[in-house]
Amino acid sequence: MDDQKQLLLFAFPVPCNEDHLIDRIKEASSARNQHGAVSTAALANIDADSIVQLAVGPNHVAFLFRCGRVARLKYTLTTANREENTSDDKTTSGTSGGGGSGNGSGSGPATGGSSGSSTGTVLSRGAKIRRVMMAARRTAGALGERAGVIVDRSRPLVPLSAIPEDLIAQAQVVLQGKSREVIVRELQRTNLNVNEAVNNLLSRDDEEGDEMDEGSEAYLPEELLSLLDAGLRSDSHGSAVIDGDNLYASGEGFDYVVARDIARRRVDKDKKSDKAKEFSSETYTRLKYDEKLQYWGKEMDMFPTGVTKFVKIAAMSSELIALGDNGFFYSWSWKNDGHGSMTAHPFGTKLLVGASDEEKFIDVVSCAYRACVVTNMNRVASFMDGEACGMKISNMLLTPLMEIPDGEKYASLYTCPMYCVIRTQSNICYWWGIYPFNERRKLWERMRSKSRRSSNLASPEVVEGCEVRTKSHPIYTTGSIALNFSSGTPMVGALMESAWTLSELCRFRVMTPAQHDETSDDDGSCLNSSAHQSADKKGSLNQYGKRPREEQKGNTYREAAWALNEVIFIHKETSQDTAIVKIVDGAYCGIMYRPVVANDSEAVSCSQDACDLGKLRLMRKDDLVVVTANSRIPRCPENFQKHMQKIQLPSGISMKKMHSFTIDNTGLRLLVEKRGRLHLVRVSVFGKIQSDHVLPVNASAVCNAGSHLPRLENYGDEMIMMISDSNGSIIPMVRDAAGGFREPVYCALPKVHNFAVGLRPLDSGNENASGAVNDDSSSTSRNANRTGVIVTLIAPSPSSTRPRIPSLLQTVLYCDLQGVDLVLDALSKESDREVAKAEILNARTDGNRTILHAAVMNSFATTNKEEADTMDISVDAENKSLPRLTVSDMSAAEETRAAFDSRWQRMLRRHGANAEEEMLIRELMANNPLRRPGHDVGNMEDVLADFARSLKDVKKSSVFIEDMKEEASMPIIVNANNEPKVRQCNSIEIVKTLCYSSTVAPYLFELLTTRDINGHTPFMCAVNYRAYTAAYILWLAAEELQKEAQIASVQGKRQSADAILNSIIYPVGSRPDDSPLFMLCMNDTCSFTWTGDEHINQVLMNNFFNQKIYLNVERVD
Repeated sequence: MDDQKQLLLFAFPVPCNEDHLIDRIKEASSARNQHGAVSTAALANIDADSIVQLAVGPNHVAFLFRCGRVARLKYTLTTANREENTSDDKTTSGTSGGGGSGNGSGSGPATGGSSGSSTGTVLSRGAKIRRVMMAARRTAGALGERAGVIVDRSRPLVPLSAIPEDLIAQAQVVLQGKSREVIVRELQRTNLNVNEAVNNLLSRDDEEGDEMDEGSEAYLPEELLSLLDAGLRSDSHGSAVIDGDNLYASGEGFDYVVARDIARRRVDKDKKSDKAKEFSSETYTRLKYDEKLQYWGKEMDMFPTGVTKFVKIAAMSSELIALGDNGFFYSWSWKNDGHGSMTAHPFGTKLLVGASDEEKFIDVVSCAYRACVVTNMNRVASFMDGEACGMKISNMLLTPLMEIPDGEKYASLYTCPMYCVIRTQSNICYWWGIYPFNERRKLWERMRSKSRRSSNLASPEVVEGCEVRTKSHPIYTTGSIALNFSSGTPMVGALMESAWTLSELCRFRVMTPAQHDETSDDDGSCLNSSAHQSADKKGSLNQYGKRPREEQKGNTYREAAWALNEVIFIHKETSQDTAIVKIVDGAYCGIMYRPVVANDSEAVSCSQDACDLGKLRLMRKDDLVVVTANSRIPRCPENFQKHMQKIQLPSGISMKKMHSFTIDNTGLRLLVEKRGRLHLVRVSVFGKIQSDHVLPVNASAVCNAGSHLPRLENYGDEMIMMISDSNGSIIPMVRDAAGGFREPVYCALPKVHNFAVGLRPLDSGNENASGAVNDDSSSTSRNANRTGVIVTLIAPSPSSTRPRIPSLLQTVLYCDLQGVDLVLDALSKESDREVAKAEILNARTDGNRTILHAAVMNSFATTNKEEADTMDISVDAENKSLPRLTVSDMSAAEETRAAFDSRWQRMLRRHGANAEEEMLIRELMANNPLRRPGHDVGNMEDVLADFARSLKDVKKSSVFIEDMKEEASMPIIVNANNEPKVRQCNSIEIVKTLCYSSTVAPYLFELLTTRDINGHTPFMCAVNYRAYTAAYILWLAAEELQKEAQIASVQGKRQSADAILNSIIYPVGSRPDDSPLFMLCMNDTCSFTWTGDEHINQVLMNNFFNQKIYLNVERVD
């Protein structure tokens, strides 16, 4: 039997609904547990314990092995269409998870069919047209009788080059929020009539205006009204605005024009809708791994010069970073199909310039676009991804090596695209980098408030010769350069209009970082920041006072509207906002602005023109302020923190109780324990609490159940958040409606040996797509601009690729009853008791769930259709003591199956069998209907009857099992079940087997009292999920332990019997809502008349609790 190791990869759009990732994980685990693990061919001969670290890039998964080697495995996400008839089937989603033999398949986001046109939209549009027509009526004699005017339909629109910028600016002042394209289009329609264009846009929505543009040959109703306003006729009877007889010779009126336009668009949309409805395009993503690993060097054991092994790896957007034991780090480009670099990283070499020869790098962490390093001399530095962000920006944002203040010693590093944080051994945090937007805004408001107070208190009088500046001035002027991370990939933009507030939406000329690297300072078409070019543009007006169309040289760049809270200005266009007062006349004064002086010759020319009255500007004195030492403040907020700044954490957050923290572009995320409850706290870099949410989890189950330390993981992205608990399992955090977090969802995954989080561009998976769908009706979020990637290595038996004993937990998840019996028997014969303890007691699924929890979670059905738990628990068994069965206790119905399996097991034992024959035999066993573990019955009426089997039947059935277990060399093969009823029946049998197995007996009490992430013991979990037969079995097992405790207490040993029973049924410290009686009452609230197939029968447990749980009423109440 192999180790059932599997490499799962989950791709999900970011940002999107958090349930998307949960669905992907659940579907992947369901496929694994119902159809078996699909091994990855490249990792088939590598045990999981030899893999120390994982990292994931856009197209590769990187591995750091214990021996110091680094390798990567290429994966391909191919998006394709699966056509289904929409009338019969519903849109479904699959998993983005693992592959077998190097090939894996799964599915990601699903897309439904496209929607057709809305009748309600057309009707509302028609009603609006009629309202516009009625509003245009005039009283008799107001304008006199005028003849109708017909404008030719072929009238050309005003070209874009002929639209003056000042008209667009005038419209933008009034139409805040309207895009430039909409304003330009409306100015074209109205023949450059600004007032009419503004009124039209204010009277209708942009979406409706865009919708009307679909029919390029049809007139818009608003345009018809504007063109025909000179031909309006009016009479004393209030007739219609447009005379149909005079307008059209054929008698066609205005309604016909509108109806024809609407009908044309409706026909076009109906055609598209009908075509889409014929087949719904459901997209699914196939995951495929390469067959072999690609190692760093040309040979497996080849390392760069001076490196004997790599000690850590980190993934960035364009390259893999590996830290060697020689103190240098190296890179391996994801796009490079060859091998890793044999020379040190250029940024690493640059950072160590001027440093001593003994100074070496000892740690490196990274996110998508920034990496942070620390040296053995207790100095830290950071650098950007040169390929993704461009070399110009990377050199600009490079922070050199800095010593940690106050003599603190390094403990850990954290990084996000905007800044870095270092945590010292004394739990003090320092940060440096780019200010988050909220802190940037607060600093700016504080600075402006201070400036206003100083100007109001002591403002000098404006006199001739003094230096003044205007009170109001744009924060950022045209030509300033900004960097934007919010679009999924870093983009550079040049501001095309002045920004007056930090909440504005401004136009930028956008280019990629690579295009920005190619620009030069004297290229006027690019992101040039020279002040003299701005002056040239201001003076380049034609004879009509209009700005001519700019002829762009070289590359052309698109324009986009960016919110200022999403960008970081890395260059601020210099503008001379100070002037010298030349003339003062009452409330007015004449000022002359100082030009930007580039050299001494220009300074001389400026002094000579100082008395040129043509350059004077007349302004009110109230609009000016005298420049003094106190009032000379920056015109824009500070963006960069170049030195380490201490983060003063709130006094209420004790560093001793802070289990982990991570950072993103908005602040710090802290996992803090307060009064026995876990909190996820967001703190700014100034140390202010921004939010504090209580996590609905059991603190001990997350932090103290395993050997690992819990940690937060988000890869520096504010839209991703997950917790790795003390067992190594991942817990994706999902928001609730109130802004907090929901209870974690059970995913039924065994131990996660390693995992990594990464990002990839949104369109990277569509390169090899066959018929990829780009439809607005896709289930992928329309706002998604990047793809999150999570890779997990599932390894139930990490120590060996061919374990002698399969994982008991994985066998329970397979719902393989016979496999559980065989594994328990093998564990009973194991000489090393630590092996048995690890498999029985320490094994955990996600959420700190034991093997009993895992069996209980498969012991109930979600619908009545799949319900197999129909046993009616009789209260007559109250005084009947059921015997504890051993592992050899099997029902008579399993005799034939056991004998049949033994024959196949003996065939597998033959040493001469080749691999192909072995695989064929295993496939035959997997498809053998007699191989299904458990009873092949339709109900569970005989489940508890198996406890009271006669000794004759026990001995008779055990003959076959013992005969099958005689030879220790026979391998144990476990199979997965995929039929819901069989899985439920087998799971209930597994609960019974585990409770009454002699191998499990030494650990039974700990298993029954272990609480999962929700704070539930196995019994509480069974009641909560309506697994009432399993709950009854667990109750009987608890009674047996109580009786043993009563006997032991008489002899003065162990704890009291009531305390044992209470710790299993309802432990001290549990929430009131987790009371079994309360959960039972809450479960029995449905009626079959309206739940139908969803109804779950509750009578069996009600009768049982009425008789059995009265002993615990006082505690539960």
